[in-house]
Amino acid sequence: MSMLPPVTLGAGTIDAFERDGYTVIRDAITPDLRDQLLTAAEKLLASDTTQGRDRGGDGKDGFRGCLNLDRAFLPLLANPAVLPTVVQLLSPNIHLLSAHLIALPSGQPRTIRIPKRHGWHRDMYGVTADLGFCQTPRMAIKAAHYLTPVTPTAG
Repeated sequence: MSMLPPVTLGAGTIDAFERDGYTVIRDAITPDLRDQLLTAAEKLLASDTTQGRDRGGDGKDGFRGCLNLDRAFLPLLANPAVLPTVVQLLSPNIHLLSAHLIALPSGQPRTIRIPKRHGWHRDMYGVTADLGFCQTPRMAIKAAHYLTPVTPTAG
């Protein structure tokens, strides 16, 4: 079994996650990998593929299970820039629950969100309902890789 090279987490990476519920890992993918991922994403989104298709009322398009649909996404599974942080936050006993490709439309922001349905949620919500928000242990982490710049008008 191959081992990942040791990665030193940036000062404050774990502290930011503990404080804010998220952390930012900059330059987690190389420009070449980003281009490969973007090409694969655009190809899937332009296709007639229905397996795992996930379209939303807010203009969102994407796929659940994108690792099964294009091998280009496989490098994200054990990304050496991200995986050590996930392991430190959870443990080395981790499992992939899902892998989604999510594409949001560019242009004026559109949303189906309202104050009662704001969109922010904690995954593993069934556990939260049973134990309460404050008593729910950390059981899952979502790692998102942005392939295009995040701006007010870019999806």
